[in-house]
Amino acid sequence: MFCISLLQLLCHYEPGSVLKFLETFDSYRVEHCLRLCQEYGIIDAAAFLLERVSDVWSALLLTLSG
Repeated sequence: MFCISLLQLLCHYEPGSVLKFLETFDSYRVEHCLRLCQEYGIIDAAAFLLERVSDVWSALLLTLSG
């Protein structure tokens, strides 16, 4: 739960740090983090999370659309 709260704060105040945070830690629920990244429009982090769940096609489309 702590990780999600911290991620939400990062999304709101430091969106440029979200991807690095997700790359550094791996004990989080990908679905919740993906939803937050999509809500805040953090494309690089959302694409990273989509790749983690093996949805490479959606990650590529998201990256190209941004």
